[in-house]
This record gives sequence, C-alpha cells and structure tokens, in this order.
Amino acid sequence: MKWTADGRQEPIEDIRKLGLAGAQKIVGGYIELVPTAEDPPRFIICNEEGKLKHLPINAPASRIAGQLIVGDVIVFTREELHAWDDGE
Repeated sequence: MKWTADGRQEPIEDIRKLGLAGAQKIVGGYIELVPTAEDPPRFIICNEEGKLKHLPINAPASRIAGQLIVGDVIVFTREELHAWDDGE
C-alpha cells in the first residue's frame, strides 16, 4: 500500500512486480526499510534522504513507525515484504 505524505492510501496492484526501481520511483529516491513499532510489525519503505531533502512529514507513517517519516512511502506486511523480495 502506498501512503502519501498528504494522507492518501493507494493500493499497489502486484507487489511482486514492483521491483527496486518501482519502489524508488514511489518514494522518490534511494530506499530505506523501517520496521514499525507495532506487534506484529509492518515495514515501511521510505526515501533514505527524505529528511535531508526536506520532504513533507508523513503523519500516518510516522505514527505507526514511532519515529519521524517523511515523503511518500510503501507500507508492507511481513508477507508482502517477502513476496516483494521474492519478486526481485
């Protein structure tokens, strides 16, 4: 699921076909994987340099991560993350 910095949530058609380039396009640069503070955790792919680039705060993603997250992100369950990784 893509979570935008303005609060929208957009489904991703087939997570296995997203690939690294697709993830980088969504977040606007190099990716960083951040586990959420939830139990069981979800995983957030965000822009590794987002804070340096002064991207807007992503309040919903920050809330579940327990830390400041900026820009558009991808939120995965553990199963979706494994499917995405297997699809590479």
